[in-house]
Amino acid sequence: MKLKIPLLVLTLLFPHLLHAQDEIEITWDYKDLSFKEFVAKAESTLNLRFFFRDEWVSDLKPGDFPGITSLTELLVNLLRDKSLFYFIDESDNVVVTKNFAVKVSDAPRSGTRNYIAPTEYYDSQDKQKLSGNVFIDIGNPADRFKPGNVTITGYIANRDTREPVAGVTVLVQKLATGTISNGYGFYTLTLPRGVHLIQFTFIGMKEKQINV
Repeated sequence: MKLKIPLLVLTLLFPHLLHAQDEIEITWDYKDLSFKEFVAKAESTLNLRFFFRDEWVSDLKPGDFPGITSLTELLVNLLRDKSLFYFIDESDNVVVTKNFAVKVSDAPRSGTRNYIAPTEYYDSQDKQKLSGNVFIDIGNPADRFKPGNVTITGYIANRDTREPVAGVTVLVQKLATGTISNGYGFYTLTLPRGVHLIQFTFIGMKEKQINV
């Protein structure tokens, strides 16, 4: 059974970022398809891979929005008002998230963190392709000053083969807190609210650092 994940798809070897890509055209009839059937067709027809939790999409019906030929337009309509969001990364992974949107921004040149509040859908942002060090803002950045913890769940895969990578060390050095990706490439970290630098290391592979 294909595993679906709720959050960030992080790959090793080569960093990849969220990006605005050329319009993806739907060329098949999806009138009577469930969302999972639609995804299976999209993955077999297009160079895409979807990630989501099954329970999030069980009630989604692509056929409720007939005549749409743009994948992004269909996703926007399907997910609107359901607390669901999506982003498409540089490796053509389509990741569905719940209760938060994901946005990236260039790392500020000064030591001051400049937060950019995420919008309802990343694809609605100005088209851009980022490189170098980036921040990934999850949810409303204003919440970083609230008390309590947040849980980050992710999936680590080889960019070329898309196979999960087990045994990757996921570490927040300043907190001396970390974990290791399991046999399916998944990891979970519980952190206090705030700004954190997460390091991803694996023997024989280039270290990756993500600011969240």
